[in-house]
Amino acid sequence: MKILVTGFEPVFAKYDINPSWEAVKRLPDSIGGLDVVKAELPCRYGSIGSALQSVLEVHRPDYLLSVGHAGRVNGLEVEWLGVNRDDCSLADNDGVVRQGAAICPDGADGYFSNLPVPDMVQAIRAAGIPAYASYTAGQYLCNHALYLGRYLGQTRYPDLKSGFIHVPLCRRQSLGGPAGTHVMEIETMAAGLTAAIGVLK
Repeated sequence: MKILVTGFEPVFAKYDINPSWEAVKRLPDSIGGLDVVKAELPCRYGSIGSALQSVLEVHRPDYLLSVGHAGRVNGLEVEWLGVNRDDCSLADNDGVVRQGAAICPDGADGYFSNLPVPDMVQAIRAAGIPAYASYTAGQYLCNHALYLGRYLGQTRYPDLKSGFIHVPLCRRQSLGGPAGTHVMEIETMAAGLTAAIGVLK
């Protein structure tokens, strides 16, 4: 069996590094009997869909786990729900801002992850890493990736199980930021993702 794990390129308007991809790159090539395929997604509304579809078509994984980062989180945040809406004032890497726009006009209003969210949270915590479940992946490209993965599972890959995990900022991103910003070492993020993937059967 196979899992595709994706991270994002940096959001160049804010950072020169994206810990989601840095953590994904550090994952082993096999976890709990699953072959691990890694891919970097663009932070671009116009190409994220084609990039994700392309790698799904090539590898035909059993699982898809998308990973992104968020400054508001203080642990690994395992997401329950992706909603059919882009609504963020932050531009993507092409300078595009999407507000009040459907991700897939023919899709449902929202899709729940069909990964075992509680088990993944418990496994991350058992590894000594803060983790919790969340019902909002925001309304930027992280939510877009979560929703799109589930939409493609519904419409093209009926056996695909998919979901999303947010990781915090890494130390390099926090330099010069406000005091009290939550940070996590990239190696710790990778260990948490490894633990979460380890519960998949």
